[in-house]
Amino acid sequence: MSTSGEEEMTPKTKHSEETRKVLLSLHVNVALHSACVFMQGIAFTYLSKKLDVSPTVWGYLNTCTALCHLVGSPIYGRFGDLYGGRLALALSFLSMFVTCSLLAVADSVRMLFISRLPMIFMQVMPGAHMVVADATDDASRSDAMGKVGMFFGIGLLIGPVSGGWLSEHYSEHLTCVVAAGLSLLQVVLVMMFVPAQMKPVKQDENRTKSGQCTKIQYAGTS
Repeated sequence: MSTSGEEEMTPKTKHSEETRKVLLSLHVNVALHSACVFMQGIAFTYLSKKLDVSPTVWGYLNTCTALCHLVGSPIYGRFGDLYGGRLALALSFLSMFVTCSLLAVADSVRMLFISRLPMIFMQVMPGAHMVVADATDDASRSDAMGKVGMFFGIGLLIGPVSGGWLSEHYSEHLTCVVAAGLSLLQVVLVMMFVPAQMKPVKQDENRTKSGQCTKIQYAGTS
């Protein structure tokens, strides 16, 4: 009996270590993304002032941003259902990379509007929640969800300061280039540390365990 108990404990320990790595990379990525969002937001504001954007057009730009998020949310959710949290997160970070890259070369109001369009797929928090839901069990899920919000707040503290400093001492375009580079790094980190499939593996393990329990019951009855 002790041998079988040790065999059962070994995969659980390994799984928990892998889960911790996934969650750690996820939290770091969320913090970096939050910082990039506010860095490009600072640069976006400076560029709008340089291009003499009127208050009315500024309102249109912000409405365009909100509309992209609104339209993209159900599309992104469906994409996550079909392809999993890993690719969903990578898509979000990639859209942030495209947004920052377009903003880095923006020299007209039209380019400012175009730079908002990739934000349709910039839905990092839903993507992060997908990964947390797949990687954790019921007991640890609320704690992991809370840490996602905490690391988003950490990025919120770092992003505006970094974006303002880079824009003031260098240029708004360099701020966007830095944010684009960090976003591309996040894509790499997601593909490296977040497994392609997590939830199906858990289901297979549950089926295996239930099958073992059924065999034990049949053995007991016989």
